[in-house]
Amino acid sequence: MRDSNSISNAGYAGHMAKANQIANRHLAEVDIIIVMLDARAPMSSLRPFLGKRLLEQYKSKVFLLLNKQDLADPEVTEKWIRYFENDGYRAIGVNARDKKSAAGAVDFILNSRQKEGRRASYFPRAMMIGVPNIGKSSFINSVAGETKTHVGNKAGITRGKQWVVTDSLELLDMPGILQSNKLEENELVKLACLSSINDENTDSLENAYYLYRVIGPEKIGLYYETELDEGMDFETAMNEIALKRKMIMRGGVGDIERAALALINDFRTLRFGRISLEVPDEQ
Repeated sequence: MRDSNSISNAGYAGHMAKANQIANRHLAEVDIIIVMLDARAPMSSLRPFLGKRLLEQYKSKVFLLLNKQDLADPEVTEKWIRYFENDGYRAIGVNARDKKSAAGAVDFILNSRQKEGRRASYFPRAMMIGVPNIGKSSFINSVAGETKTHVGNKAGITRGKQWVVTDSLELLDMPGILQSNKLEENELVKLACLSSINDENTDSLENAYYLYRVIGPEKIGLYYETELDEGMDFETAMNEIALKRKMIMRGGVGDIERAALALINDFRTLRFGRISLEVPDEQ
């Protein structure tokens, strides 16, 4: 497995640094700052934006959208919403690809502003920020009612800022920002498992090892129809999965790299159910 710096250095592309500079310039100009988080790991996807300039100076503008709530444990997501509310933030769960869910999030934002006595504006300006592949473009497309931005299940799809006018908001879509120097190694691994860092820039064995511990060998073995027990080491378990799935190398040994990638993909596609990687009580 590669060291912790290998992920962080690979994840912070030049266009992300430029996006961070552009975002800072627009913070004072917009009426609303929408920070999109992954409901499965809200704190890890929030950490890149925890600087004073955003969450303290502009706190009255900030709304936290916990996206991909349909992939997370619903009870844990509710705990996160209460956690953020107790800390003075407005937060709501959302599924950015669902038009009804996205519209509900916009209503939540506008109604909250109205209750707080914010001056009405037909087109309040909102800036959306988040780590790569968090669902910003999908949310904008759902709200706009047509495909206005490029989307895809890969980090780095949006490369430059773009304004999109909807029926109720002017939305500024920004490229994903990943200030990896602000993240710990375990947070980078979580974001890699959630596709916010491209697979080719990460260590698949390290990511799969993390998921193996989170999901547990019993549940994993049940899905792959092979016996995995708590006392089994990770590489032995990956070898068992590889052999079961006929991922075999020369000499009859299992291809544990392919098995690791299969485990990661199966987590992402809900083969093990709705799983949250972070719980508020654990922070």
